[in-house]
Amino acid sequence: MSTEDCSYSETRNNRMKKSIEKITYCFVIIAALFVSFVSFVEPLVMKDINITKVILVLLCYAAVFTGSLTLFRRLSERTLYYLTIAGIFAAVIVQTYIVFHMRLVPKVDLNHIYDYCVDMVETGKISFGESKYFAYNTNNIPLAIVIYYVFRMAAFTGMDYRIAAGLFNVLLILVMYVSAFLILKKVTTIRTTAVYMALLLTNPSFYAYASYYYTDTISAGLVMAAVCFIIYGCYKKKNHWKMMHFLAAGFLIGFATCLRVTSIFIVLAVGVWILLNKYWKKLLTLGIPLVCGLLIFQLAWGGVYRYHVDMDTYDSAITIEHFLMMGSHGNGTYNVKDMRFTRSFPTHEEKVENNKKVYLEHLRENGVLGNLKLAIKKEAIVWGIGTHGYTQYTKNVVEKTTCYDWLVGKKSGLFRTYMQAYNIVLYVLILSGVCCTFRKKKTDKYSWILAIYWCGALVFYIFWEAHPRQSVSILPLLTMLAV
Repeated sequence: MSTEDCSYSETRNNRMKKSIEKITYCFVIIAALFVSFVSFVEPLVMKDINITKVILVLLCYAAVFTGSLTLFRRLSERTLYYLTIAGIFAAVIVQTYIVFHMRLVPKVDLNHIYDYCVDMVETGKISFGESKYFAYNTNNIPLAIVIYYVFRMAAFTGMDYRIAAGLFNVLLILVMYVSAFLILKKVTTIRTTAVYMALLLTNPSFYAYASYYYTDTISAGLVMAAVCFIIYGCYKKKNHWKMMHFLAAGFLIGFATCLRVTSIFIVLAVGVWILLNKYWKKLLTLGIPLVCGLLIFQLAWGGVYRYHVDMDTYDSAITIEHFLMMGSHGNGTYNVKDMRFTRSFPTHEEKVENNKKVYLEHLRENGVLGNLKLAIKKEAIVWGIGTHGYTQYTKNVVEKTTCYDWLVGKKSGLFRTYMQAYNIVLYVLILSGVCCTFRKKKTDKYSWILAIYWCGALVFYIFWEAHPRQSVSILPLLTMLAV
């Protein structure tokens, strides 16, 4: 091939890459516009909070945030650094206070996990094999194993189980905050980092779910730590240090994905970005140690899993097709009848076959417009509801304290109003951040990866079961698009 042919081919590839990048940003801009609009009209549709109050809180937050931006421009970098660190610890102190003053009596899935883990610790059992719940909901066994060890430590120290689990959750939220701070500090300025951290630390979702020790917040901490290892590994000059960082990242991603499957999205986004840019060397230097880290986790976890799970769950376990089936009719949310339908079949093959059959029937019955309408409705539920459904999981407590009243109880109107107002601000800022990136001639690799990441999540929830809580674990990385 001649030099001219190589030059033409390279130019064509660059144009194609740039076009794909612009298409990705266009998709994200449309999504951010849509979510901003849905977040604004949600109070009018649901009528659970007053739209006038939402607007007032929104304007107050916008004024304070704008004032903070002005202040951050004037403060020295050293002052901003310590101010951000102080903000992280202040947030964790508030969340710790919530844990102690809102001891949850969990419902739904966490209820089964709590009761069984307490029974295991107090009776000395080590197996989940006797539980019909775990025989079916095998996806929650990894979390149950983690909580079991948290409870064992609590029993050893004499701490209340509910408080111990809540503190464990806050610890992972702290890991998320610190990792986010370290990532931004490495790839951008301390001023930009301070702005992002101000936005993240004022996100009410992580206070609403502070005492709810489920996969969302726990996996978010692990994912952010993994991304932090990847970023710092890329900056290491010596190969053995790169490998160590990528191995650690792979191990953490493996752990996070084990708890919540959507944790793998960021790795897939990085992989897509590498393939689009044809960075074959990066694919090898990053991909191989990352996969090795995943395999190391799987080997280690396999031993722990077999130690606690001595039952054959192949036929009893819930299927992937079940979640697709639930997400294909009605509002695309959890459905008790669907759960009973899947349980009614004794073998894995029968579950899969009948789930697929009903899923395809739903798609045909919906038609093109019906499926499009359902997809829009599901995306609105996942991203547009600012309260993220937290009251469903935190309304039952040991004792109704003042803290409970303000967060969940009779005085919680202001907090829920703030959550919805924050959601509007967040997606408007994401919209403005992506628009700024879109106008740049030079590619911003981090923004493009994050755009791919959100696109993947958006596509996933077109098909999967929808719930407003589903977006909580994605928010820390998604917020970076506002930068």
